Amino acid sequence: MLNPYVVIDMGIVIGLIVLSILALLHGGHRQVKNQLFVLFTVFVAIWIPANHTGNDIATPPDVAVIANYFVFSCSFGAMIVMLLFVSRLSGSRKILRFTHFLLPVLIAIGVLAATPLVGADVELQDNIYGVVFGPLLPVYGAALLFMIASAFAIIGIGLRQTKGLAHNQLQVIAVSLGVSLPLVVTLSFIIPSVTGLFAFTEFGVSPLLLLVAGLYDS
Repeated sequence: MLNPYVVIDMGIVIGLIVLSILALLHGGHRQVKNQLFVLFTVFVAIWIPANHTGNDIATPPDVAVIANYFVFSCSFGAMIVMLLFVSRLSGSRKILRFTHFLLPVLIAIGVLAATPLVGADVELQDNIYGVVFGPLLPVYGAALLFMIASAFAIIGIGLRQTKGLAHNQLQVIAVSLGVSLPLVVTLSFIIPSVTGLFAFTEFGVSPLLLLVAGLYDS
């Protein structure tokens, strides 16, 4: 019998694939906004099953460690794409240039997130695997929080400068971000890194689906 979490994960991933295909139809693949949306959904579609695999004690420890590499790198990659998305919608060339200026450093951290420098190992914690963090965790966490704060700041600036469709798109993303990101960061990062408890990480990615829906609607 299939684990219900696996069934749910499969359904979500299939839904994300369908949304990506719809975004690319009818010439949508030529629009940068749609390309970013697809890249975002790809990161999330990898993040979700990797998150479950990295937590499941039925998974061999070595495989769970590799799954966590995908969790850390894909969550970071999704946030990079989100930053690019809102920077483009803000209507400010200075903001977009600044985001592009930061890209090499952010991509480098995202790549290093898929190494033992962030997730060094796993350890058994009741009925779930916990992550043994590596020495780069403070840098990873600081960069992640910086991108989240920057995304909200850029949305605030964009809401003051844009009108019409772009303004409405930023409003949708602002609400989606405001609801989903605090839950994702708290469940998937803050609680585990501060308390060492990983019982809530299984649900940590779920609020992100609201953000996916908000990006699609925008």
